[in-house]
Amino acid sequence: MTEPSGRSLRLSPPQLKNADIALAKFGSKSDLAAELKMSRTTISNFFKGEPVQRKQFLCICKKLKLKWEPDDEQVQEKGKPTNSPLDPPLESLKDDIDALVQEVRSRLLPVITAPGSPIGTMKMLSVSKSVPVDKIYIDLNVLEQLSCTSYSSDWRPKFDPDNRENFDRFGLSRAQKRVEALWAVKKYPKLMVLGKPGSGKTTFLKSLAVTCIQPETELFADLVPLFVTLRDFAEEVCKTQSWNLLDYLTLLLVKQSNRCDDRASAEQILTQGRSLVLLDGLDEVPPEDLKNVLDAVREFGYRVNRLIITCRTQSQQYLDGFTDVEVADFTPQQVDRFVDNWFKIVDAGSHESLAPQLKQELRATENKAIAELTITPVLLSLICVVFHGQGKLPEKRFKLYDDAMRKLLTRLEWRKIIDERLTLAAKEKFLAELAFMLFQNNDYFPEQKTLEEFMESYFEVDCFVAREMLKIFEIETGLLIERSAGYWSFSHLTFHEYFVAQKILKFNGKATDAEIKQLLNRHFIDNNWSEVFSMIMEQIK
Repeated sequence: MTEPSGRSLRLSPPQLKNADIALAKFGSKSDLAAELKMSRTTISNFFKGEPVQRKQFLCICKKLKLKWEPDDEQVQEKGKPTNSPLDPPLESLKDDIDALVQEVRSRLLPVITAPGSPIGTMKMLSVSKSVPVDKIYIDLNVLEQLSCTSYSSDWRPKFDPDNRENFDRFGLSRAQKRVEALWAVKKYPKLMVLGKPGSGKTTFLKSLAVTCIQPETELFADLVPLFVTLRDFAEEVCKTQSWNLLDYLTLLLVKQSNRCDDRASAEQILTQGRSLVLLDGLDEVPPEDLKNVLDAVREFGYRVNRLIITCRTQSQQYLDGFTDVEVADFTPQQVDRFVDNWFKIVDAGSHESLAPQLKQELRATENKAIAELTITPVLLSLICVVFHGQGKLPEKRFKLYDDAMRKLLTRLEWRKIIDERLTLAAKEKFLAELAFMLFQNNDYFPEQKTLEEFMESYFEVDCFVAREMLKIFEIETGLLIERSAGYWSFSHLTFHEYFVAQKILKFNGKATDAEIKQLLNRHFIDNNWSEVFSMIMEQIK
């Protein structure tokens, strides 16, 4: 007999044995969940004799070819014969969920695309208002084979400081073939998108939500997009004390779609595989919460829905069933498109755009070192900001670096982990001292312990605060990055050299010409000092 439970049904004790026999002929519970596009929790509850939603219960019985007979009491109430076929038919179930998905999508459209939407808009450096994502986003490319393959110190002694071109990718494998990010999204139902700070991971997820929700879209028009900041999920747990991601997503969907009276419908969308779940910032989850967040993702019925997770490359976490890809650096064509979009936003209404001039200057031989920085959206944005303010690229590179570094460090927030001693000048001086110390020791890829100990001593903080400061430096500025597990560097060699030059000129009691000459004589034959001296000479001329 089948026992009713509200809108749900459950197997009676005598039927549980028959269900187990039927499952043995079919395969595993995981196979059944994947075949029916249901969560593993639902399948598990079915075989425990616990209540399962009526439609799902009937689908499971149909798949396992279990004979379903309602109670005599149910028959009398509903006026149905005891041998009535499964009702409603599967076609009706599909029609119901299709209609529900389209209704929810129509409700979400104005939410996601609203002018102040945290999903459909983003903040741009030196732009006061939030900008629609689709106005600035450039289609990304990804690497199917991750570039980062080194997780030990074996590669560090092999670095040749004279070979500047290899710095940005040193410790990484050779460049891999690029593919369009959208191609990877369509091919892999479970995708982890890795990338360096500022490479556009969050903007990518937001653009997927915006594209997916459009009425005429060709991208998953039968799915409901849900954008989630994983750090927010971890913080919400502090209030609810529940790491159940399904519950969190259900409540989020109910809230965003304004279906306050229908949590069951929201859960139905999620458990039947009709959502595109976009989980952003795995690397920004507090370390003490990371394991719980990963477990929550695993427990969520992720075999059913399409999931995309973003994470900083060196914070990569293994999730069974996910395919890992890495955001590729901008190509020259992508740089041009980004510059065009940036100036359309900033100079909206202007008769003349500076975009063509900037693109031309970036191609000039004398600006090669600057052009090498245009590989990520955040660095290219900095160049656009400086160019827009001056109407041209600075003739001297150090001026561009100086303006760019100040803008990056100005936005650096310490989140109350240290007091107001960290003025802009204090941040600059710290990086100059650190860069100089590492440069003198020929240590371009220091261990994390080396950086933490330097921070502990310099700022007079404990190891826990130093570790948090290091992570904030990486996330909010991208100046220092974890190159491979436990080993760091400045994100670009030219930044390292810039801060070494600043140490000598600005934070060394303003070195005299005689002192600089003495330093030059001492390192005259050291090729790795040539760029540092070039920047120094630019500033003292």
